[in-house]
Amino acid sequence: MVPQAPFADLAAANAAAAAWCAEVNGTVHSEICAVPAERLVIERELLAPLPSLRASIGKLVMRKVDRLSCVRFGSARYSVPTRLIGEQVGLRTDDERLLVIVTGGREVVAEHVLVPPGEASVRDEHYGGPRPAPRRAVRPKTAAEKQCRPARSARGNRPQPFQHRAQLGETTYDITPYRYEIGQVAKDFDLTETAVREWVKQAERDAGARQDGGLTSAERRELAELRRENRRLREDVEVLKRATAFFAKETR
Repeated sequence: MVPQAPFADLAAANAAAAAWCAEVNGTVHSEICAVPAERLVIERELLAPLPSLRASIGKLVMRKVDRLSCVRFGSARYSVPTRLIGEQVGLRTDDERLLVIVTGGREVVAEHVLVPPGEASVRDEHYGGPRPAPRRAVRPKTAAEKQCRPARSARGNRPQPFQHRAQLGETTYDITPYRYEIGQVAKDFDLTETAVREWVKQAERDAGARQDGGLTSAERRELAELRRENRRLREDVEVLKRATAFFAKETR
């Protein structure tokens, strides 16, 4: 179709095709009675992107990304890339996972394992590193908090640095209940006080400091995996039951 064919290599063929297209599109077309290249400049503003061919499965729930680059779903929080702060995104659950989808191009921008209400699933890659903890002075309220107050330094009455880090999912947080007020932490991170207290309890369980019968983060992940495996096994058993009934009917 392109003049001067055949060509020695693909690069020569592409160059000849580009020159031929420029020549053809630069002359008046008999069907439209206009130059195609000039008509394209006029019509380009009216063109819209093609719809996505990705199949839409399940119900899509819309959420707005808050200023901490998180969305709420099922009374829990999930992180998304910071470039989406203030934008509307779609949420869909799939096999114990939560998919965060940009509705324009149906692009999956984040994927999380579903967590219980009051907890959070935060990925460091969405922020370029661990999220900073608020810098607030401690004001202990309970007797336990007063006993765990850090020692005073020799210079002045400022408390020495006191670190209590907790591993929640894949992210490390500094959520020391004795260094920051629970209410102030909840305000700084746009959370509820109940959620922050649950984070502290979970961190203490993971560290072995709390023995209240609750599951550690590793045990929760293992339980979720066992539930998925149990569901798959039930589906396999159901298939085998139907196959057995079918072949039993055929042999009669």
